[in-house]
Amino acid sequence: MKKFVNYFLLASLFVAGLTGLAACSSSDDDDEPGSSGTLETPKYESVSAKYIISDLESDIQSVELTESGNYVIVRRGYELDVKGAQTAQVQTIPLFFGRHATTRASVPQIIEGKYTKISDTEFDLIGYGHITVTGAADNAVALVITPTGGTAFTLHAARTEQKSNSDLTNKLCRTWTISSLRLQISVGNEEILNSEHKITELSKFKEDYISVVKKMYSKQGYSLSDEEARAMANEMFADDFDDEDTFTPSRVIFTKAGSYMVQYTNGELALSTWSWLDESKGIIRYSWNYENLEDEYMGGNVYVSFRGAQMAIREGMEVEGMTENVTIYFDEVK
Repeated sequence: MKKFVNYFLLASLFVAGLTGLAACSSSDDDDEPGSSGTLETPKYESVSAKYIISDLESDIQSVELTESGNYVIVRRGYELDVKGAQTAQVQTIPLFFGRHATTRASVPQIIEGKYTKISDTEFDLIGYGHITVTGAADNAVALVITPTGGTAFTLHAARTEQKSNSDLTNKLCRTWTISSLRLQISVGNEEILNSEHKITELSKFKEDYISVVKKMYSKQGYSLSDEEARAMANEMFADDFDDEDTFTPSRVIFTKAGSYMVQYTNGELALSTWSWLDESKGIIRYSWNYENLEDEYMGGNVYVSFRGAQMAIREGMEVEGMTENVTIYFDEVK
C-alpha cells in the first residue's frame, strides 16, 4: 500500500492537479512565528555541548550531548546522500528531506542514543559506553571514552560555540516527534484548502484533494462527479509514493550548537545545520550543506512557532500562481 509520506511531494501533487484552474495567490497562517508556548527546561540543557575531534587519525569526527539527553556521534568522512523532493515545483531540498542510509552501511556513520548524567563531566552513553570530559581552557578538552566491553581511549577536541540563550532558542533546542501535518493552499484571495491530519492519517489528504478539485472545477463552470474526482485522485497519487524512494520523518533534534538531526521511520538518520535568519520573526535558515549555510539548492528558510506546548515548523512554496504552506506539528520527547 502506498503511503503519503513525502510532504513536499504531497503538496506539489495538489498544486500540479490544480494548476491551470486558477491564477494569482496569497496565503495567511494563523500560527504566529515565535508565538508563546509552555515548555519546561530540558533535563540536560546545562551540560549540552558539541565536541569537534581534533585527532585526525580518529574515526570519530564529533560527539554531541544534546539538551534533551541524546548523544550523537558522527564518524569522520560522513557525507549526506541527499534524496530530497527536487522537482519542477520544489527548487530546494526541504528541511526534513536530506537523508543518509546509515542503517544500511556496514559501519553506521551516525550513532545516536540516550545518555544519563553521572556528574557535570561524566556521562553514560546507553548502548555505546562511558565518556568523561576534562579540561576547559579556550574550549579545548579531552574526551576519555570507554566503549561498552572495550578499552578506554582519549580524544582531543574543541567545544563548539553555543547559540545564546533566548526564549525561542530554548524552546526549539530539544527532541521532538511529529504529531500532525497541516496543508494550506490559496488561490487569489481565497484559501481553498486548510486541512490538518495526524501523522498516522495522512491518506486523508487524498479525500481533501477530491473535495478541492471538485470545487475548483465548479468555479470554472464544470461539473465533476464524485467518481470522476476520485478517478483523478487515484491517477494523481498512484505512482508517486514508492516506498523505496520516499520516507517518513518521525523525530527531529535541534541543538544550540547549530545541529539538527532527523530520524526516519525506517531507522535512517541525517544530520545537518541551522541558524537564526531572523529570530524576532521565528525564521530559521537551514542547509544540508554543512559547510555552506547559504547554499541555494541545499538550503532554505522555515518558520518556527509554538501552539501551546507543540512546535510548528512551516515551509512554503509558490507554483504557477498558487501558494502552498506545509506545517508540521511536533510533540516534545521527554
